[in-house]
Amino acid sequence: VGEAQAAFARNKFVEARALAEQALRVYRRNDKAYEVLGDIFRLQGKTDEAINMYSMSLQLNPRNPVVMQRLERLSRMTGGPT
Repeated sequence: VGEAQAAFARNKFVEARALAEQALRVYRRNDKAYEVLGDIFRLQGKTDEAINMYSMSLQLNPRNPVVMQRLERLSRMTGGPT
């Protein structure tokens, strides 16, 4: 996941997505991998996918204020529940 986060920081979204998905194949309960995927989808304008990934991340780590804030912001934009 660290490599996925680093690739995301370098705007290498295809690489970051592949690395995050690889991390999830190894361990499905990796909240950080879902967070990376949410960030990628958010920046690509794929709001529904981003909301789904952030929701998964929060299910695994409900005390992540950054993800919670991003999810709330996206939900307000789409008119969905927060």
